[in-house]
Amino acid sequence: MGRNTQLGSDVPIREVLTALASADATQSAVSAAAVAGAMGTSLLLMVAALPTTRSGSIDERTALMGAATALGDVQEQLIETIETETVVKLFAARNM
Repeated sequence: MGRNTQLGSDVPIREVLTALASADATQSAVSAAAVAGAMGTSLLLMVAALPTTRSGSIDERTALMGAATALGDVQEQLIETIETETVVKLFAARNM
């Protein structure tokens, strides 16, 4: 897998994971970690947005709304990390 460091959107997940595990993929480690974090954050945001809580109390809903706000900020930072690394790679490739 080391010979092809560019993976397209039609690559099976097994190949993506194998490529990430490769020593050749160290330059993509930050983006991969940010994508994994953003996916986890998205799942937490989904849970925070559920219409009911365990007890249905206003305090629980308020806490979830606060958590959702913080998670949204984290998710935005992760997206910016992915985009920044992508721009750096494109700039470096352009200047080769």
